[in-house]
Amino acid sequence: CWYPTKSAAIVACKRVVLFSSQMNTNAGFSSSVPLPPPPSYAEAWNNSTGGHGTMDMYTGVFSKLKKADMQAIYNKIFPGNALPRTVWKTDRIMGGLVTTAFHSPAKEDAGGIYHPVEFGGTFTGGKWWYPDEKMAKTSAFIQFLLKCVRSGLVTGDLSGTTDGRPFFTK
Repeated sequence: CWYPTKSAAIVACKRVVLFSSQMNTNAGFSSSVPLPPPPSYAEAWNNSTGGHGTMDMYTGVFSKLKKADMQAIYNKIFPGNALPRTVWKTDRIMGGLVTTAFHSPAKEDAGGIYHPVEFGGTFTGGKWWYPDEKMAKTSAFIQFLLKCVRSGLVTGDLSGTTDGRPFFTK
């Protein structure tokens, strides 16, 4: 797995140890111990840029992205790559909440998997859950875009590619 920062990798390792300890009934851990939410790429970006970037700054992008064609945006980043329905792994829980994982199909992304974080979701059971599938997919896709910022493919404001192809019309 790739983690955006060393601290994100450490948190992930702690979560694995905590989870495996909870599975071992002799360990004396309560299964009700809440796991901390995973860091988003925006948090990692915020940490790596000295505080210049938060999830709040992407709220406008989230609203635009909910209405946008993610296939078209993906093609601007990785031309010639399609997004079949199989790239989305969706789960539902009682109460109708939804989460998803976006499995990027581009060879250039080396099999990246992106999970939704924040943006109106509720963190429960180690995952972010949303009232509808579109919100979950949009949040996961923003995590993908933020990774593309770190890779130098997308502008920091998530408005287009670094070579000038805009994602949204005004």
